[in-house]
Amino acid sequence: MPILLEQLPALVGVVLGAAGGYLINAMADRARWRREKEARWESHRMQTYAAYGHAVKAVTLLATGLPLNGG
Repeated sequence: MPILLEQLPALVGVVLGAAGGYLINAMADRARWRREKEARWESHRMQTYAAYGHAVKAVTLLATGLPLNGG
C-alpha cells in the first residue's frame, strides 16, 4: 500500500495532464470549426448579396423600360 501512496502524485499528474490535453484540443478543434464555418458562410453570404444586387438591377431596368443587356 505505501508504494501506491508514493506513486499517487504521479498518477494524479498523468490523469490531470491527459484531461487538460483533451480539453485544450477539444477547445482548439471547436474554435477551428467555428472559423471554418464562418468562412463558408461569408462566401455564401457574398454570393447571395451579389445575386440580390443583380436581381434588383434587373427589376429596376424592367421598371424603367431600359433593356436588360445594357445595349
